[in-house]
Amino acid sequence: MKKINQSAQYAVFLFSLCIVLFSCQKLDKPGLGDYPKDTNPPGGPLKFYASFDGASADPLLNAVDSIRANFAASNPLTSIAGINGKAVKGIDGKGIKYNSANDFGKNVSSYSISIWLKNTVPPAGHYEVPFSLAHKDLYYRTAIHFDVYPVDDGSTVAKANAYFYMEQPNGNYFEAYLTGSDGIPNLLDNNWHHLVFTYDEANSQFKLYKDGALLYTQVWTGHGPIVLDNSKLIGLSVGASNRQVGLEGANDGWMFSWQGGLDQLRLYGKKVLSAAEILALYNSKL
Repeated sequence: MKKINQSAQYAVFLFSLCIVLFSCQKLDKPGLGDYPKDTNPPGGPLKFYASFDGASADPLLNAVDSIRANFAASNPLTSIAGINGKAVKGIDGKGIKYNSANDFGKNVSSYSISIWLKNTVPPAGHYEVPFSLAHKDLYYRTAIHFDVYPVDDGSTVAKANAYFYMEQPNGNYFEAYLTGSDGIPNLLDNNWHHLVFTYDEANSQFKLYKDGALLYTQVWTGHGPIVLDNSKLIGLSVGASNRQVGLEGANDGWMFSWQGGLDQLRLYGKKVLSAAEILALYNSKL
């Protein structure tokens, strides 16, 4: 009986030893420090990013910024098929309201704004706004603003007339009239198009890229870095002007909601995307 017990104990010992040896083998797993890194960590140059990819019944979840989990204060827009996953579709008189664009306003001396848009030619009198960074002390109550002109102000399927504006608290402002020969080709053909706006404090250059290619350059002569009073920034409006999302607005009665699709909105602070980086975003549909 004692010999049987010794045999059983020996078998248990061998079984336990096998478990220990197996557990010590190098398994096919990444070692510590080899795990995938977040390409857009908080504190990096990408300050705000909304992909609009959510499939939730709660529209606020479908418009969350993924850099700091910044939920929209309101999102009345509907989800549609986007350039990559889901997107949102504009509604007349409405837009998405964010109470902030995270710390973009603190890091805006140079910047890049990337967005995918889809639309037809706006009807007469409707200057449609894809985005506006609201600031309560400036003329238009906006520090950065972009709008596309309607059919009665020259926009066609072949070429869109448009306007880009930025202003600082000291009253200095910049305007880019993207009209006539400088209009944006085929922006309003009801297909998805990628736009990137950059400002470089090193040479005071504003640039517009469309579908991965440089389209327009303008110098804000001798200006240098953009300086904003972050305490006066009151929100970010997407797909509409300030008033249409409940933010303070002035002199903006001519501004209307964007009626088409919007997707993949990115705001980079102190970061001028290179031509190669912009082309990579376009080719990857990001």
